[in-house]
Amino acid sequence: MEKQVDIIEFKDFKSFLDAVTPLGEYGEIAQGCVFRGESTNKYKLLPGIFRDKTREKWFSSKLNPYKCNEELSGTEWEQVWVEFSILRHFYNIANRRGLPLPECPLLGCSNFEITKKIGKLHHWFPGDCDIENHMAVKTIAALAQHYGAPTRLLDWSFSSNVALYFAASNAIKCCADSNVDNNSLVIWMLNKRLIDQVNANASQDEKLQDSFIRFVTPLYHMNPNLNLQLGTLTYCETEFFENAAFVAIPFDEHIQRLPLINSVNASYLYKFELPISECSAILHFLALSNYDASAIYHGYSGVVKAIEEIAFMLD
Repeated sequence: MEKQVDIIEFKDFKSFLDAVTPLGEYGEIAQGCVFRGESTNKYKLLPGIFRDKTREKWFSSKLNPYKCNEELSGTEWEQVWVEFSILRHFYNIANRRGLPLPECPLLGCSNFEITKKIGKLHHWFPGDCDIENHMAVKTIAALAQHYGAPTRLLDWSFSSNVALYFAASNAIKCCADSNVDNNSLVIWMLNKRLIDQVNANASQDEKLQDSFIRFVTPLYHMNPNLNLQLGTLTYCETEFFENAAFVAIPFDEHIQRLPLINSVNASYLYKFELPISECSAILHFLALSNYDASAIYHGYSGVVKAIEEIAFMLD
């Protein structure tokens, strides 16, 4: 392994497709990977709750009791409190409306109780949190995220077609905005197989204890969009210091902290950049492969989005 993150620029979509097919240059590696599409190479690889505009919105809201607290404002304590507050409200309101959820006493407890538990936080989740609560929080966070709530989870797909769809369709929307300067779209390819190996070794090696990248793949029957998108999610497991200043670290920078492995001829993360002019070719390829909005979004809303693509995107 020469580098943790490998950046490759393709001149066109066909070159990319040839490279990631089973017999292509990256085909064998791709079999153990998950994918994420971005409409531009200008975005930082950050989960929703870490992005500046999202933080500005939610951290100035009523869910943040520390926004005027000079001692705690801007700290990791404030960050985690707001994250848990969003999840607690999602869990309690959804439960009150009779929506299906996994049982999670942690998110159902009072403000006083959650304050005590956050004080014991270790790697995002309370140190005394049992495995059932631990899994339930991650499942609920994944569910909340797919319905628009900001979390520290980052979306990926086991399908490169899903990543291509989101990158190309969103890039076309960005191009319609004359204020957006955009030359390339990005397909990220994360080597899940290799990350899983590092996680297994990290549990035995103290030097790697701060290198965990965790995957969250909830039961699909509770999340129809995630099911169609063959989704999985990640979060970076880092030590929690409640009074330290919170710093949002992009996912690709976190990957740079992972050890180089001499015996492995692959990187942890690949950044494939394609010209923005290839969007139409990508969407036409996906349409021929029966991949349109109706295959990405559940129900009638996906059908309507597919009609809009035929009308406005597929030139």
